[in-house]
Amino acid sequence: MTKQQIVGVKFALSSQEPPIFDSDGPHFLDPTGGGHLRAAGPEENVRQQFVRFLIDSIGVPLSFLTTEDAVSHHGAKSRRRMDILCRLAEGRPLFVVECKRQGLDLEIEQHLRQVHRYAKEVRSKLAILTNGDQTCVYVCNGDVRQPRKLKLPNNTVPTYQEMLNIGEYQIQLAVPPVWYRPAWHELPDAAADLRDEPFASMVSADSDRRRIRWLASLGSLFLDVHSPGKWRMSGFGVKDMGTATVSPTNPSGGRWYGGYRGFLVTKDTQSHLVRFLLTCDWKGGTTLVVAVDDESGKSCNELQLDMDFRDTVEQSEDSVTVWHNGKLPGGHKGWTKDAMIGYAKKHAPRLVRGKYVRLGEIPINRHVEWQDARKFITNCVEYALLRKRFKSHPTRRATRPWAS
Repeated sequence: MTKQQIVGVKFALSSQEPPIFDSDGPHFLDPTGGGHLRAAGPEENVRQQFVRFLIDSIGVPLSFLTTEDAVSHHGAKSRRRMDILCRLAEGRPLFVVECKRQGLDLEIEQHLRQVHRYAKEVRSKLAILTNGDQTCVYVCNGDVRQPRKLKLPNNTVPTYQEMLNIGEYQIQLAVPPVWYRPAWHELPDAAADLRDEPFASMVSADSDRRRIRWLASLGSLFLDVHSPGKWRMSGFGVKDMGTATVSPTNPSGGRWYGGYRGFLVTKDTQSHLVRFLLTCDWKGGTTLVVAVDDESGKSCNELQLDMDFRDTVEQSEDSVTVWHNGKLPGGHKGWTKDAMIGYAKKHAPRLVRGKYVRLGEIPINRHVEWQDARKFITNCVEYALLRKRFKSHPTRRATRPWAS
């Protein structure tokens, strides 16, 4: 007999307001575990709405759900707590849910690792990751070390009965996108060649023709399935985190949406996630965006390199040298090019040449490979973090520019 496909139910996040207000501010009344007051917040809003969805739409018995359940209650030596856990009548976990605030990108390595770790520690059959706008469901049965993502319409969750009997359904697994760079001679080298993705949104047709091929090479490097692994340079530890689709904000409120290559950067005891994207900008040029995730996971642009600007790119026969003049957005007192260059000269003198920051060289007569780009990436990371620090305290003379 042919197995049925999972139908599921679609989760829709509403603009629900917290039901309780007191002297400490708005709270949600959590229906699980006899009822608890949970301080309202973006992540708590997603969690409480998902709990109601599980009860009202999926059919999960309320008595089977717990929130803030400690992993240690299930035999693991851990102080971590799960956002939502569903346990069957006999106590065996059925699924674990990790909730993120609305707008936060889900499928980056640290979020996947977190929910997969919970599933492994409590030995649940399924793991669910949601931010309200996107929900991913993973099958953990059989090999919890490598959960498999179910191929379902966006924000669709299997019903309670489908979860209980998941082995009786036809399981379709989502295949992660894999993209390989074309050969050097196959890269676009004219505006007419920039019709197809990903190059159509990567390199502007208005860019100088002499730059199109090497720009396409650099942009395609950030999307390539092959990983550079990790390296250490200039005191920074850099680890490739793969690509993720995010939408970093600008100080002016604008956004740069796209598939960014992320790097986990560490120095001493501090870490930052820094992302790179080559994209067409609204003015019709090609821009390299360098964004940094803050402590809440929100991604913000810290450096936008105009790759068509003559003061940014110095092109020779075999390579280009990428510079930056220190320009900063906004009109805050102290936010001048000279002030930024002076700050960089004080805290990262190796980057500064006269009135410019030198970010590195890139070959232009062959493919840009990871070994070519490591120094350039490291320099961009250091400069972006300096800019983040400078913009936070434009008149402050900090002795530890790495801290944020």
